[in-house]
Amino acid sequence: MKIGICAGAKQIAQLKKGMADYAELNLSQVYEMTNGEIKETANVLAACGVPAEAANCFFSAEVKLCGRLFDKNRVREYCKKALYNGAQLGIHTCVLGSGKSRCIDEGEQKEDCIKQLEEAICIAGDAANEFGTTIVLEPLNKKETNVLNTVAEGAALCRKLHHPNVMLLADIYHVALENESLDEISKNGDILRHVHIARPEGRLYPMEHDGFDYPTVKNALDKASYDLRISIEGASPGDFVKSAEESLQFLKSVFC
Repeated sequence: MKIGICAGAKQIAQLKKGMADYAELNLSQVYEMTNGEIKETANVLAACGVPAEAANCFFSAEVKLCGRLFDKNRVREYCKKALYNGAQLGIHTCVLGSGKSRCIDEGEQKEDCIKQLEEAICIAGDAANEFGTTIVLEPLNKKETNVLNTVAEGAALCRKLHHPNVMLLADIYHVALENESLDEISKNGDILRHVHIARPEGRLYPMEHDGFDYPTVKNALDKASYDLRISIEGASPGDFVKSAEESLQFLKSVFC
């Protein structure tokens, strides 16, 4: 199992070598990068020996995936540029959460919006196929979006679309907020390709003795035969370097 962290390249460079197995960058920021900025980011990560294997925050908020403002051509062009830039950095797993982009606005027809969302996800999957990238759908709790809120719903959509480049993510923070059983993770191991983790209370970096039962998560992942990557995605409870290193070391003791 690899344990990584959602952070920028300059933050990653502050950590001791060997602490993070990989970096998870922000894809909407990668989309905006110039060629020079991409090279600079690649050089920073290479110097500290941490590959950028994943990216989150797929779409910026103004790119709508459903509703009156949905524009399939805009989505297609965004995906091609974002995934091309990501591929230059070695990113091969891209998290499609983007709660604001996929939120169904008041007055919209839910059934029509779901069809548009499915089309948008397949557009992203087709673009991902060009670059050898996997899109992982991220269920988000109801406070962040009003569609695809549970691992069960995300898994059902993945199976419905049956796209070879569209798989599932499980975020332990969102699972906890939705009071969803970890059994949903265990029984969807065949399509599970990425995991996010944070202490549910406060969405903080996981720490030993912080009150959350991390071994139960490990048990669920073991039942799913999952051994790929777990990214810390949350807020640092203090100094970034100290908190990140402590959290990375703790999670490795639990999951590796």
